[in-house]
Amino acid sequence: AGEVLPLPLALHLVVSCCRLGDDAARNVGLRTIVASPVLDMDHLIQTVARHRVAPQVHRALTEAGVRLPPGTAARLAQMAGQAARRSLNLARESLSLQSTFDRAGLDATFVKGSALALLMHRDVGMKDSWDIDLLVRPDQVEAACDLLIAEGYLLDYPKRLSPDAFRRFQDVAKECVFFHPARNIYLELHWKLVDNPHELSGLDLRQTQSVALGSGKLRTLADPELFAYLCVHGTRHS
Repeated sequence: AGEVLPLPLALHLVVSCCRLGDDAARNVGLRTIVASPVLDMDHLIQTVARHRVAPQVHRALTEAGVRLPPGTAARLAQMAGQAARRSLNLARESLSLQSTFDRAGLDATFVKGSALALLMHRDVGMKDSWDIDLLVRPDQVEAACDLLIAEGYLLDYPKRLSPDAFRRFQDVAKECVFFHPARNIYLELHWKLVDNPHELSGLDLRQTQSVALGSGKLRTLADPELFAYLCVHGTRHS
């Protein structure tokens, strides 16, 4: 009872690659793990995909001078490239939406995504995101929805609710989902960050910071609030 089992080798490699910083000891460790005959390359790719960390793993292994089998190396490079292109597209859209919401006088805070990539890596391409998470005040949800629809977004979830039913939906949910068909972008519009009102109950979502992106800025949560949310969010998604 209470025995701590070692991480699977593929996960151990991925965790090591995601450590911030580049040092000789880590690089030696990465080369040692990859040289192990026990390491299953298919499992490695599956683990990278599961945690959406292809950019971090690809960069760390490249910096460490690790040679993967050609097929695995090609697949990892492809995954990292796809993630970078998605992230750049989402970063451009986030910056545009920030300006649009600001002009409309609506409070828009971007959670995770490009802002987090810049805070952690100073590189939007290092965060594999598949959507945009946009937080607004509960009293601005209707105006935010109207603005997104005017920008070409379609409400993807929930569908076909009357205005009254949608307002009731807000009482029991924390987000709705929009999709932009022309740009192939999903956006989650949040008015709460968690479903359980007792989780993060001490969080002040008015505490924000601005992160420089190109010629503009993205507003995101302040470090303490962001860290607390990421811990809860990551736990929810295992």
